Amino acid sequence: MLEDQGKTINDLYKTYQLTIPEGKFGPITVPVTDRPTVLSPQNTPTMPWILITIFNDGPLNGVYIRVNEDLVQTHTPLNPGENITIGFGQPKINKVTLVCLPTLTCSVRIFAVK
Repeated sequence: MLEDQGKTINDLYKTYQLTIPEGKFGPITVPVTDRPTVLSPQNTPTMPWILITIFNDGPLNGVYIRVNEDLVQTHTPLNPGENITIGFGQPKINKVTLVCLPTLTCSVRIFAVK
């Protein structure tokens, strides 16, 4: 019984540690085109992230955003001058996909908390 309680406490502690941010990263400037731009641990070594803020610097076009595999519905598209903050409370942001409509481009800045 004590072994089970010890394991439970250890598991809770590990979960708690995941909620403590290591630090803030950014800005990461990303050019976005009509071909999906994917940020993942393979090309962005600071991932996984707990929280991200994305700023669309334009100049004229909106950007569509997926976090992990989910389309961000609240701001679709994210128009120039707008920003959005997305967070999960734990480092679970493993993939961010950004794309513009056909033939359009924009630039975004991403600030992240790991």
